[in-house]
Amino acid sequence: MLLKSSDFGTGILLVCVGGLFLLLGTGLDRGTAFMMGPGYFPTIVSGLTLLVGAALIVRSLLHAGIETAEMRLYPVIMVCLAMLAFTLLVKPAGLLIAAVVSVAIASKAIAGTSLTKALIAGLCVSVVAGVIFIYLLRLSMTFLPGQF
Repeated sequence: MLLKSSDFGTGILLVCVGGLFLLLGTGLDRGTAFMMGPGYFPTIVSGLTLLVGAALIVRSLLHAGIETAEMRLYPVIMVCLAMLAFTLLVKPAGLLIAAVVSVAIASKAIAGTSLTKALIAGLCVSVVAGVIFIYLLRLSMTFLPGQF
């Protein structure tokens, strides 16, 4: 029997994520459906995530399917490096530089993407993120380096 590897892998991922968030939320007060505490909604979402993941695992084991292509590691590494770069740069360098750098790094995961296109996309992402997070939501982050 061949596994539907995408369903199986997705199920494993969802079970792990749901379980992790259930574990991380154990210290939060759940309350009841009528008097919800801060842990109520995360617990429900984590539980549903676990159930969907388990259903995908069972489905992949019960139904024969075709194998999907193997995962390439280089794009995964580049996206993880982009997230790390954003995390390390957003506070000292501001949202503009952090977004542009992280989009440029992540664009290397796609073969044939030019640096110019990546920089333009990064600039667009940073402007939209700035409007949403700094202007509309009024989060305390800077758009440019040195702003307070």
